Amino acid sequence: MTQIDLFIRKIPYQGILLKEFRKTLSELIVPFKFHDKPGLSYCLSIRIFSDIVALIDRKLEADGFGINYNIIIYLDDNLTKALIGIIKDQGSALKADTEKLKRQEVLNRESLKEYVNQLTQHYAKLLFVRVDLYFDEEGAIDVSMVEYAQYMKTLRNRISNKDGCFSDLQGYAWAVEQGEQRGYHSHLLLIYDGHKHQNDCYLGLEVGECWQKLLNGKGTFFTSNHPDYKAKFRDVGSLGVGMIHRNNAREVANAINAAMYLVNPEKTNQFLKVKLPKMKTFGTGQFNVGWRRGI
Repeated sequence: MTQIDLFIRKIPYQGILLKEFRKTLSELIVPFKFHDKPGLSYCLSIRIFSDIVALIDRKLEADGFGINYNIIIYLDDNLTKALIGIIKDQGSALKADTEKLKRQEVLNRESLKEYVNQLTQHYAKLLFVRVDLYFDEEGAIDVSMVEYAQYMKTLRNRISNKDGCFSDLQGYAWAVEQGEQRGYHSHLLLIYDGHKHQNDCYLGLEVGECWQKLLNGKGTFFTSNHPDYKAKFRDVGSLGVGMIHRNNAREVANAINAAMYLVNPEKTNQFLKVKLPKMKTFGTGQFNVGWRRGI
């Protein structure tokens, strides 16, 4: 889906040779059909591609070829130009779609910044843990959106219920993305009670292992709390994970900056191209809750 998105979005602005267009179509249609399932919601670029495929299907059937996509490389030039023209006509709509996604990310960023600021001003010290959750190479290809959404639902329930390695959480945030190499993946920010937990690397590893168990071994992860990784940021004074103290303005500012990685409006190639209807791609815990002391 990411390859389709890149393919469709570049045509209105960069153009494409007829031969390249036909070749790319022939390579993308079969995997698209494999992953195209009822009940999914697609971004505009994927919907445009789906319409192109439907036109090709009707053309092939009308010419007596059936659904034989090997014949696509032999489409006549006039039809190929017409299909490219359909995509080019959507250039403004594609740009508007991207800007809409960026605006939502800006709102998400402002919401996350306020949430983290509230937490760091309320507690004397908090332990910030960042974990990125991926699939292995096989899972990145084979896992469907329906499966991924269920994995994330289970994970968010464990976070909300503070099960196991999520105990003593004072706050959290998550974001889901879709990349060309990694496929569906998520970024977690976990904010623990600094009086009850001090070993942030251990917690990051525990969360990663929880993800791997959930996926029956198909998952991989990366934690920003590994000592070697933290050292790079500590050396330049920008470390924003680990123990964060309220009375240290630099630590608080760094923690907020580190949290902003979850919602970056400029990562337009990471937006979800396919999701379930009404599926959220970003969320945080609540600050104003009854169990939080002093509120």
